[in-house]
Amino acid sequence: RLTREVRAARGATRAHTWQVCNGGATTRCDADRAVRRRERNGHSRASRPGLYWLDPLGYLDFLCLMDHARLVLTDSGGIQEETTALGVPCLTIRENTERPVTVTEGTNTLVGSDPRRLLAEAGAIVDGGGKRGRVPELWDGRAARRIANILKRAATP
Repeated sequence: RLTREVRAARGATRAHTWQVCNGGATTRCDADRAVRRRERNGHSRASRPGLYWLDPLGYLDFLCLMDHARLVLTDSGGIQEETTALGVPCLTIRENTERPVTVTEGTNTLVGSDPRRLLAEAGAIVDGGGKRGRVPELWDGRAARRIANILKRAATP
């Protein structure tokens, strides 16, 4: 179940997300279970120019979509990590994160449930500003090599 905070954040940001993305930008939104359920019950997906609802994507397709995004809005910790690794600005619609390095070093910004903050941060990014961030130390894809070296040293008398 969604917490009251997340429910409020999602409700507060739906209309505002479109404001951020309007202006010639193409916006792709994941059609979650609630949207698909409404569709099965005869409701249509909201249709706006430049807004496309997508069925769930595989990991590589979703990664490619994020890699080509100007910015990503999410409440997912995994997405916060992926956007940081890709160098893509990420606005997280939560008050906290279990991935703090994505905020302190990466491209992630917590905007909470305040639509004004979301609009301000997204506007700054769209206008070429906003947080730049960097890939955190040791996020270099060499973890397996470091682990193997540690195990090798530990096994050597």
